[in-house]
Amino acid sequence: MKIIRHLQRWKACWVFLAIAFPVFGDPLDNWTIIPSGTTNYLGAVTFGDGVFVAAGDYGTILTSSNGVDWLPSTTGITNSLFGVAQGQGQFVAVGQYGVVFTSSNGVAWSSQSSGTANNLYAVAYTDVGFVAVGDSGTIVTSSNGSNWVVQTSGTSARFVGVGAGFGKAFAGAAVNPPALFWSTNGSVWSYMTNVPVYQQPGLFGGGFAYGNGVLLGVEIRGLYCRSTDGVTWTNYGSGFSYCYGIANARSVFVMVGVTRSGGQVVGTSTNGLEWQTRCSTTAGGGLQSVAYGQHRFVAVGNGGLIVASDPMLWLSNPAVASNGFCMTLNGEPGNVYHVQMTTNISIPLWDDIGVVTNTADTVEFTVPFPADSASAFYRVAAD
Repeated sequence: MKIIRHLQRWKACWVFLAIAFPVFGDPLDNWTIIPSGTTNYLGAVTFGDGVFVAAGDYGTILTSSNGVDWLPSTTGITNSLFGVAQGQGQFVAVGQYGVVFTSSNGVAWSSQSSGTANNLYAVAYTDVGFVAVGDSGTIVTSSNGSNWVVQTSGTSARFVGVGAGFGKAFAGAAVNPPALFWSTNGSVWSYMTNVPVYQQPGLFGGGFAYGNGVLLGVEIRGLYCRSTDGVTWTNYGSGFSYCYGIANARSVFVMVGVTRSGGQVVGTSTNGLEWQTRCSTTAGGGLQSVAYGQHRFVAVGNGGLIVASDPMLWLSNPAVASNGFCMTLNGEPGNVYHVQMTTNISIPLWDDIGVVTNTADTVEFTVPFPADSASAFYRVAAD
């Protein structure tokens, strides 16, 4: 619990900066293992319409509204699910033998025909709709998640990564050397012949993440590739042993994977060039996929492992102003937040004292001093 004390000649003002969990420092430095209720491998996670959905072996699907409390959903299959995505009000899960399942809420799932019996290893919602990729050069697309069209890729290589950026859908093929395919409409797929083979980005199961004008594609052994236009790509080393998943939100890339000893590793970067280790363990299972929602990043992995960052929602920089108390709200742009106050932290009765709409990651605001108390505690809550 973070308490900052401000002293004035005429008054001592205490400020309590409260969020869902006590935080010291950057929330991305704090990751907590969350009970999942399963020991099945979880290979994919996504977020949309206020719901996290994680998918994995034996038809496993878990849902959560906050990234902390998880419940199982029933698909009625034992096929392994390798990928999950959300768009157009639909969750789409894909997997073994071409299975495709859709859901509007993550709880009730319906089977769809993908048009292929090949394994589908990844799915993403892109500018051209849903794109799922898999064995033997398989690419299938859908505008709504229910009706799928088998596309011609021009290769028999196994596709394992898919994503979007710069108005294009990208698919990475696990061949030697790796190959990159792209499309602007989902039906015509081109091989990047303008890039020499030895410079082709190796886009594996980690897929892609786009943010701040940068597109990153994750390879398997701590390597990734970076592009600022979707045409020219450069390969880099992250410094992590094995990287399997990546996401971008709140102006930061989060990459997750496995240490050489089989533990978890989480790294972050604001530009896709310099990386900072946020979490690294020697045991406990590795991480395979990561998503952002409800103010936090959530990663899933081996043995039903789920880890969550501390919420990226907090108050900071308290200062005394002539008309009250000035603070900075760190939250998601476009969200509405309630600033609340209590004068008794032992038996807190929180009162709404203001509403703040974040127009950026950080917004300054001022609240009046409490009229009848020398101390007050403040917190922020999402709408």
